Amino acid sequence: MLNLSQNFWKKYFKTYDILNKAIPYQDLLNLVIKKLPQSDKYKILDLGSGTGNLSIKLKKIGYDVYSLDNSQVGLTLHLMKDHAAKIYLYDLNKKLPFEDNYFDIIISLNTICFIDKKNCQKIFNDLYRILKKDGKIIVVNLFIEFHSVEIFLLHIKNYLQIYGFFKMLNELIILAIPIIKMFYFTLKLQKIRKITFFKEYEQQKYLRNAKFINISNNEFVFAKQAILNEANK
Repeated sequence: MLNLSQNFWKKYFKTYDILNKAIPYQDLLNLVIKKLPQSDKYKILDLGSGTGNLSIKLKKIGYDVYSLDNSQVGLTLHLMKDHAAKIYLYDLNKKLPFEDNYFDIIISLNTICFIDKKNCQKIFNDLYRILKKDGKIIVVNLFIEFHSVEIFLLHIKNYLQIYGFFKMLNELIILAIPIIKMFYFTLKLQKIRKITFFKEYEQQKYLRNAKFINISNNEFVFAKQAILNEANK
């Protein structure tokens, strides 16, 4: 997906899992899961699975989860958490390595927005190909007005409401540097490829052009820094 060294990805994913402590991130994962139909027979693709945070949650529920990412480092960390995970190391600029009509559900969180814009429509077209008829897709991508500090501030606000001032202050001291590093790497990824995150209706356009139906209205999530859309084949 991106021509970056494994050393970069090692540094990136070393801080990535700090998001598991961020309330807006956990809220996003839980929101996506609530939108899914319940059946242990459903086969799900987690596109851009990173270190496996969403995949592991889905697997615990009982879904048959396939996790695809372009980083060996991320997938290795995933396997450390779940030795039996079904992982795929793959470049999203290429045709996906799955048969037509293969998945019941496809989920992609904050991944496609890091792809070269000239390939985005091709990716959505390929996701349509591998999704079963009447299957469901949920895509979340960072909004063009993305500001990482908003996610951190919302986490601190929520933490204050739940745990009180002194625990919030301790949380701020513990997490400030790791979270700043995490968002630094995110912005560096954006700069390296001169990426512009999705405009307000761009994701809907890609879904519509790929022939998805029942496309939902934009839902602003992740401290309103990302856009979520659902659709069906």
